[in-house]
Amino acid sequence: MLLWFGVVVALLVALRLTDAPRAVRREALIVLGTGLLQGVIGYVQYLTGLPVVAVALHMLGACLLVVAVTRLALATRVRAVRVLPVATRP
Repeated sequence: MLLWFGVVVALLVALRLTDAPRAVRREALIVLGTGLLQGVIGYVQYLTGLPVVAVALHMLGACLLVVAVTRLALATRVRAVRVLPVATRP
């Protein structure tokens, strides 16, 4: 777990040093926040003996983490704008 957080923090530092677009940095911060929340829920589960509500929240957190990482990966891409030719009228 600490390795994962280290990689995310290193990514945030690299994005900051390379002047990455704001949207990419924001998505990386969302990934970090979601991961931290997921870790807190996991520790609550561990300390309280796996209550059903905590397990459900942990599963929801896992889903949200997948969404956040996917959004980060998609934010690093730049879509090319395709210009369609305008039809000429006779």
